[in-house]
Amino acid sequence: MKTNKTELLDFLNLLVVRGQIENKEMIISGKDKEMESLLVTPLKEFIVKGVLKVEDNFLGELGIGNVNLLKSMLNNIDSEEITIHRNENKIVISSKDGSLVQQFCLKSNEYIKNTLKEEDFEKALSKGGGNEISISKSEIEKILKLSKSMNSSVFFFRGNGKKIDLFFETNENNILYSFTKPHCESFYVKISKKLLDLFEAINSVLKEPKSEIIVSMRTDKPIILNIKNNNYEITYLLAQLTKKESE
Repeated sequence: MKTNKTELLDFLNLLVVRGQIENKEMIISGKDKEMESLLVTPLKEFIVKGVLKVEDNFLGELGIGNVNLLKSMLNNIDSEEITIHRNENKIVISSKDGSLVQQFCLKSNEYIKNTLKEEDFEKALSKGGGNEISISKSEIEKILKLSKSMNSSVFFFRGNGKKIDLFFETNENNILYSFTKPHCESFYVKISKKLLDLFEAINSVLKEPKSEIIVSMRTDKPIILNIKNNNYEITYLLAQLTKKESE
């Protein structure tokens, strides 16, 4: 299989995330022109589905027991074009000119516990949706900057149809940040601060200042984030850490 190193690394980084919610292992399934993975984070903070387009894929299902090691091996290669082929319980990762060849041992799928069935993902996804809002890379960077100055365990999004308020609070100290963002219905959503690790991962992958993610936020509904470009699509379904505004 031939693929682009940076695109594959971005795909992996968006799936495994980082910090307390990091997915350290995964199963990647393959079709003729795609690689796909469905994961649930260790404490079930969110589930994620990723699909990456590739030139060809004859690798079958791959049990990745150490994603960070795989990423390190990919980073060892200078060329953007890489070749991956399977040799029984290993994959062989080669640079374009064949000057660097690395073997990565696969893990038996039965020992990887953070995977998810397609039907379970679709069932969970059907509980959310609607009230979609686009959030830019610059807005994600602003959220991350504010979060680092206020060490609260949760943060809140509130929308009134015309603007969105972002609220952090710790020991009666608080930050309120508002930005104009038209949307269909009002909402009030409470999110664990641990999920800021997800925003960190997304921000590190989005290359252009104008890059956007689409977010679906509704009161008492799962939060859906979608990132899509010409080569991959990633969909996150965040845990229902929501709270009605009247509470």
